[in-house]
Amino acid sequence: MCTVKHIEDQLDISGYFPFWANLKPAQKSYLRTCQQKTYADNEKILLSPNDRTGFLLVLEGQIRVYISSPGGREFTLYHAGRGEFCSLLPMDGHGTPTLEAVGSCTFVHINMQALMLMFSSYPDSAMFFMTKIGSNVQSVLGNIEYAFFNPLRSSIARILIENCGDGTNTVYATHEQIANHFGTTREVVSREIEGFRKQGLIATGRGRITVLDRESLEALAQL
Repeated sequence: MCTVKHIEDQLDISGYFPFWANLKPAQKSYLRTCQQKTYADNEKILLSPNDRTGFLLVLEGQIRVYISSPGGREFTLYHAGRGEFCSLLPMDGHGTPTLEAVGSCTFVHINMQALMLMFSSYPDSAMFFMTKIGSNVQSVLGNIEYAFFNPLRSSIARILIENCGDGTNTVYATHEQIANHFGTTREVVSREIEGFRKQGLIATGRGRITVLDRESLEALAQL
């Protein structure tokens, strides 16, 4: 369930804007009072069409951006992690990407009003946010290219390597969650995971996968 941080508990966001010193005190104050929200793991981030402008700045956890078919298939477009920006599109209805929390995720919504305040105080900040949009688009194209031109086992190996917890070799994900990254089925992913296990590359448990041979998985993933 979504929770909103009280003003006194909000995380400092000034360090995420390289032009912060150029902003006027009133503009800094406005940004500091933008609502910071926390969503639980796998919780959908619901935004009204009017709120689908600007950016979400991720302060903790990750946001997964994906599209889904009427039949329930999903494909991950990109992830935005701590300190990264997720650009929002003013769309609603069929084809609109869905936003989902990965882990406990806290973000602040930098809406269009906040953006216009920044642009008026420091016009060069517009280029900063254009770069963030470009980075999101590049991630989308990179994921599509990788999924299209590489075998599924390479894609699964890549997901396992990229999603190991900090300082660990463990990925906390079900086969269905992994399948959702590529728009495929749990059964197909389970076969590949079982193949990795038999080769001694991983060990599996309920809701988790432990990487045993990172070097071989990286070779499969072509990282």
